[in-house]
This record gives sequence, structure tokens and C-alpha cells, in this order.
Amino acid sequence: MTSHDQQHDEEQVTRMAPEQISPLEQTIINQTRELGKDHPTVLSSRANLAAQVGEGGDPARAARLYEQLLPDLERVLGADSADMLLGRSNHAHWVGCAGDPARAAELDKELAADMERLLGPNHLNTLTTRANYAGWLGEAGHPDQAAELYEKFVADQTAVLGKDNADVLVSRANHADMLRRAGRSDEAADEFERLVADQTRVLGADRPDTLALRANLAECLLESEQPERAVEVYEGLIPDERRVLGADHPDALVTRANHAELLGRLGRADDAIAEFGRLADEVGPAMGPAHPFTVAVRGNMGNLLAQQGRIAESLEVFEAILADIEPEFGSDDPNTVTARTSVEYLREQLRQRGPTSRDL
Repeated sequence: MTSHDQQHDEEQVTRMAPEQISPLEQTIINQTRELGKDHPTVLSSRANLAAQVGEGGDPARAARLYEQLLPDLERVLGADSADMLLGRSNHAHWVGCAGDPARAAELDKELAADMERLLGPNHLNTLTTRANYAGWLGEAGHPDQAAELYEKFVADQTAVLGKDNADVLVSRANHADMLRRAGRSDEAADEFERLVADQTRVLGADRPDTLALRANLAECLLESEQPERAVEVYEGLIPDERRVLGADHPDALVTRANHAELLGRLGRADDAIAEFGRLADEVGPAMGPAHPFTVAVRGNMGNLLAQQGRIAESLEVFEAILADIEPEFGSDDPNTVTARTSVEYLREQLRQRGPTSRDL
């Protein structure tokens, strides 16, 4: 960041029209006049403003505000002060949220070393910063390294907090997720399976995050070429999500769609078509026939019908999709083009083969 960029946010407030200045920004102006720019109260208010800006949806500006604040915190309170450490942690967070996970990882790596020196390796803030470092490293495209960091971190966190601590369970889920991202699906599935059992025992089977772990387990089983076991997990999960979350909850709908797709891949086309049909009938009135999820479900059903040689039925599905989405999105929308291409292809197939007894 150039010196001009650094000055921009600091000076911008004083150049704003009064109606453009937030109450907290006006408070900072007043406090600075009364107390001086180096007063701890002013520094605290600036930190609050940065957090408010980030939580309000502008992580890039929040990161800049923290970057401007940190030299003042260091000069006034000291490099090893608690406020400085907290400011560095928040700065790294908003840098990552603003789209630079690699830099956020580097910032948290440096901060973790300083926290370990100042607070000790087992302090909760040290552990949290290590977890943040691993998470940003994974987001930056290094899931293998992140998985290794999480493995060591989980062992240390468990030693401090205990194996049944809720934060430890979250860290184990993050570790499993990084294993999966790294392509180590067998290991990820094993960890998710152990984690589902432990979290069910500790926190209960009906927690939404426990249900989400079961969905992750099914996906990992599929990726590790265990589709039959994935079907079993989905078939146990579907009624539980319906009961706990509600039939129209997005997670419940996605699970049903994934289950139906998997049935089709396993050769159970009739079961898959029936489930896609039920799902389309349920979500269509609520979401609308042109909603992307509704269109995807109907499209999957149409594709399966075509694969089973049920061309006329498939054509009927895609003609209905085209009629629903073209007025909504226009003739040049990619989804419209795809639907029209399917309709034209199926009409040609039907023309070439003529009607069959199955189509009649």
C-alpha cells in the first residue's frame, strides 16, 4: 500500500459532508480533538470503526484501517501489548476476507510465533491464531500443508481442552475438510465418520452441524469410491434433515438432489427419476419453475429419462424448462441456450427413431 493509500482513509472522514459521516466516525473526530490522536480511547474507537466497517461488508477498507492503526498501537502501547496482538489478528482476518488469503496466512504465521513467545504455546489465543493460519493457508491453495498443520493443532488443542470440547470438534472438521480438499478422500471419510460418532455423542444427533458432517461424510465416501455406503448415509440423513430442518430447508433439498443423482450413477435410474420428479414438484411452487435449483433438478430428470431411452418424456421435460426460463432470462442466457439445444436434439432423435411403444 502506498503512503497516499494509507492517508486516504485517515483524511477521507474530515473531507466528508456531515451527512456522510457515521456516528462512530464523528465520535473519533470529537475524541481526537479533545484527547489527542494517541489517546488509548481514540485508538480503541479506531479499532471499533475498522471492525464495524468489515462487518458492514467492506473487508478491504477494514484491512486498510487496521493497517493504518497498527503502527500507532505499536508506538503508543508497545509491540507486545494485548491491543496490538488483537489488532494484528483482526488485520489478518480482514486481509483474508478481502481476497488475499496468502497474505493473511503469512500474517497469522508471524502472529502465532509472537503469541507463543508472549503467551505460551497452550494459551487459547495462540491456539486460535494457529488455527487461523492453517485455515488461510488452505484457502490460499495449500490444503496439504494446511492438513498437516491442523493435525498437529488438533493434537495440541485436545491436550489443552479435552477431546470432547466443542472447539476441538470444529477443528477436527476443518482438518477433515482440508484432507478432502487435498484429494485424500479416504482419510477424510475416516475422520468424518469418527467425528460424526463423537459429535453425536457429545452434542447430539439433531444439531444442524452434526447433520452437515453426515452430508460431508457421504460426499467423501462418494469421492473415495464407496458409493453404496454414501447411499446408506444419504438415506439415513434425508428423514433426519426433513424432521430437524424442515422439508424446504436448502440443506435438505441439496441432500435429496445429491442422493437422487447418486442413484442414477449406480444404475437405479427409475428410483432416481422418481425422486427428481418428487423434488421438482415440491420445489417448483415454492422457488418458482425458473429458479436455478428447480431447473437443475428438472434437467437431471430429463437427462436420466433420455439415457433410459424415454425420449418423448425427456423432450416434454426440456420443453417445459425452456418455456419457463426463456421469458425470465432471455434467449441468449446460457441456461436457455442449453435447454433449447436439448430440445432440438431430442426432437431430432424422436424424428429419426419414430415413436416407440415406451414413448406412446
